[in-house]
Formats: sequence, structure tokens, C-alpha cells
Amino acid sequence: MKWRKSALLVIFIMAAMAMDILGQEIPKWAQDQLQLRSIVQESIQETQKWQKYDGAIYPYLTTYKWDDEVEIFYFWLNYYYLTGDEAVYESVRDIARTYIRRAEEFSDFYHGYYRNAFFDTEHTLEGLIILANLVWAKPHDQEMVDALFDVVEHAANLAPQPDCKPWYEESTKLMRSVRLGTQKVETNKNTAIDWVFNLQFVKMALAAYHANNDARLLNWSMDYLDGWIDVLWLNEKENGYYVVPSSVDPYTGQIGPYSGVWWESDFEPGWGWPEKGNNANRDMRGAFLDCYRFTGERRYLNALKKQVKTLFDNGTSTQPAHYFDGAQWLVEDDKITVNMAAEISLIDESIEADFDAFMWRWYDFLRFPYPEQHFWAFHKGGGIEKIDAIHARSIDNAQKRLNDIKALTSLPEQPDMFPKIGGYWGLTLVPFGGISAHRGEMPWQEVVYFKADQSIGLYDGVAALFESRNDSSKSIYLCNTTQSDYEMWIQSGYLPEPIKCLYIDGKISVTIEDGKARLRLPAQQTVHVEIINQTSDAASPSPVQTVRLFGK
Repeated sequence: MKWRKSALLVIFIMAAMAMDILGQEIPKWAQDQLQLRSIVQESIQETQKWQKYDGAIYPYLTTYKWDDEVEIFYFWLNYYYLTGDEAVYESVRDIARTYIRRAEEFSDFYHGYYRNAFFDTEHTLEGLIILANLVWAKPHDQEMVDALFDVVEHAANLAPQPDCKPWYEESTKLMRSVRLGTQKVETNKNTAIDWVFNLQFVKMALAAYHANNDARLLNWSMDYLDGWIDVLWLNEKENGYYVVPSSVDPYTGQIGPYSGVWWESDFEPGWGWPEKGNNANRDMRGAFLDCYRFTGERRYLNALKKQVKTLFDNGTSTQPAHYFDGAQWLVEDDKITVNMAAEISLIDESIEADFDAFMWRWYDFLRFPYPEQHFWAFHKGGGIEKIDAIHARSIDNAQKRLNDIKALTSLPEQPDMFPKIGGYWGLTLVPFGGISAHRGEMPWQEVVYFKADQSIGLYDGVAALFESRNDSSKSIYLCNTTQSDYEMWIQSGYLPEPIKCLYIDGKISVTIEDGKARLRLPAQQTVHVEIINQTSDAASPSPVQTVRLFGK
């Protein structure tokens, strides 16, 4: 009996040692990513418990609060891209259908939009923008594509119904109002203006174009952005600053026509923030950069870059400007500028030393940089500790949000007080190598992952780290923490880029089908994968040893 107990003890100790060794072999970034995914999964499942049969959390809201309920679901598709969890996609789809159904039943929806001029573009599209998110995720979901096209055809003056008023002023390439309706476009004093929130229509139009290949949508998006570029140049000429003004007269092109100043609008309820400033430009980033990704036309990238440089130039040596109060620029490290600057620097093929120098000073100055700044610094200078910092903040944020959701015993009175999922930075920055898209932007995914059956997402227990890219290749790590070998496929870029071959731990793999490359992922191993572009003449790389450095 003693012998049997001793033997069992030895077996137990050996098993514990094996588990400990395996734990040491799994890189910290992979452990963190899987922990984050588990927390986010539980957060989504806890939120789904509050959903009714139709997908809604709140059984009924006033018209002006419908968009607040939709916002609860903004970040869910980041998790869907990473895991392929169809229940998550369906939850988001259900809330989109519920928004439209409510609008049809209670607010006289007509061909995809409000029949009469609604409160303002910002609040309307905060509900409808979820359609773009869904269509980016599944361009073949015809019901969502049709619902999205119903909206953007009005923005581009494509609506065939004779009783639908044109929204777009073609002479100035601007939108005619902040209060739009299919049968009415409000032209009262302080609403017959165009403003930056209307750029949400561009993001929606580009998502619809990606799904239905209607070139009219891409051409309109380019025209409308060209109209805003004209406004940017005019603001610099008249007022000295190349930044988006608060409003512009769509018929004359005059800047700040009703408030009397370029930096402040009379239509304050629509801004959504009492401090105004650069926060309003959150929708500008996706519109300009997504158009650049589709067309390669640098004027869209350069326009956004020049605005950010204006904020740099009018800030301090370590912090950008945020808001002009009529006499001076006020400095603030707002998230909008962080995302714009980081994404521009990483996507721009032409290196400008002064731009990146400011980014480094800004990064080094901050005691607690945003995760997007850690992401930028990692891709510019390396250092796995930056990935650890992204995960640490993501996990902490996600766990706090999960605790808040689990603590709910009744619905908060307002839907914008319902806890949203947290930690989304770690779901996008690390595995995909791109800044989170949640307000209708095209997903920034340097690599897209598919399972053996080519369904989207990574297997449970598999983590990914996008390391770097250049003109000829992309470098990623895949860590399989499970006891099973897996076959999977990867695609280079959200908009597929031709793949010539893969090198897996220095050995060539050339199974390419439909723009995707196949690889085998051994159990309990971390592999380095280099994706070689079709146009590349890159030679075979030497065997890679970096994985062990990550593991330690």
C-alpha cells in the first residue's frame, strides 16, 4: 500500500513538473492573449443573457436612445474575427435588425432611413453604422448588404425614388444638412451645414462597395472626401490651420457660417461632447484611410497626416494640440489623435523623420502610454515588453468590465450605462497588427486567420502575434498550447494580397489556394511564419531562433 502511494506521488510530481515545463515553454504573450480571450468570451456570454428573443437588451427605448443600445455591441466583431464564434455575429446582427425594425414601426423609416429629417447625423448613424461593421465581417450576408445600401444610396444621390430628396450638393461636394431625411433635408439656419460626422457615410459606402462592387459608391466616396480636402485647404488659407472646421456651408463652401467662427458650431447638441475639439474627428480617420487602402491615392492619406501634423506643430514638443479656443491651442493627449497618428505612421510607406521623432518624444513623455502607442513603438523599435504592456492593460480593463456585467441585478436606466466589453486592444493590436475598428471602419488586419475548413478565426488554445511587415514579407508567430496538431490557413491582409509562399521556422511551404496559404501547427509548439508576397524576390531566410527569446 505504501509502495502504491509512493508511486502515485511520484507520478503526480512528474505530471506537475511537466505542466510547469510546458507553462514555461508557452510565451507570455500567448498566455496573456488566451486569458484575455477567455475574459472577453465570458463578458459576451454574460451580456447575451440580457438579450431578449429579438436580440435587444432594452425592450423599448425612445427614438433618441436606440443608438445607445447598439453601441453596446460595437466591439463584439473584434472577437468574432479572432475566434469565428457565429453566436457573436448573430447577436450583433440581431441588434441591427431590431434597430431597423423599431425605426420602421415607430419612426416612419423609408427606404433605409428616416422619412423626415431626424435629430442629427451623429446619433442616427451611431445606430446604423453597425451595418457597416457586419458587412465588413460578412460581405455575403445579403440582408445586411441590402440594408446598408438602402442608406448609402441616399448619401450618394443614387436613390431611384422620385420623392427622396437629394442629400449631396454636387457643386461643392458636400452634404446638405446635419438633419437628413429621405423626403426632407432640413435647411434651417444652424442645420443646413455639413460637418465631420457626415463622414460616417463614407465608411458605410466603402463597406457596401466592398460587398457589392458598385463603383458608384467608391467614386462618390472619393468625390466627397475631395470636397473635404478643399475645405481643409480653405481653412488653412483663411485661418492658418489645416484642420477640419466645425461646420461648412454646403452651398457656398463658407467655413463656420452660422457660429461665425471656424472652430465652434451653433448646433451644439449634435457634437455629443461639451468640450468639442478633436474628439469630433473620430470618424475622419476611417473615411480617409479606408479610401486610401482601396485606391492607393495618397491625397487621402496625406490630408489626414497634414491635419495630425498641424496638431503636432501647435502643441508642445511632447504633446499634440487638441482644441482651439479662439485665442490659443489647448494641449491634450486625446485618444483620437493617438489612433490617427499611430495608424498613419504605420501605414505610410514614406518615412518622415520629424513625424516619427514627435511620436517617440510623445511616447517617452507619457507615464502610461495608450496601448496603441505601445503597439506603434513595438513595430518601430521592437521590445516584447510593449506587447506585455498592451495585454496587461487589456486584461485589467476586460476583467473590470466583466465584473461590472456580472454584478448587474437589473438594467441600468440608460443603455449607455450598460457595461461594454473591455480589453479590445489586445484582441486586435497583437494578433492582427492593426488598430481596432468599431465605428464602421474597414478592419485593419495584416493577417487573417482561418481554420482547416476555411471558416474564420483561430482554434481554441491557439494564439497569434503579428511581429512586423515590409515591402516583401510579413512576420508572425503562432502558438499552439493544445495537445492536438492543427491545419489552418492564413490570408495576407484584410484586402487579400497575393502570397508567393510561406517559410515556417525557415522551411518553405507553398500550398496556396484562393489567396490563402496552408500550414500545419504542431501541438504544444510556437512557430515563426514569414509570408512572402507574390511580387517578392526574397531569398530563403535563415532558421529563426527568436521564439525562445519570446518564451523567456
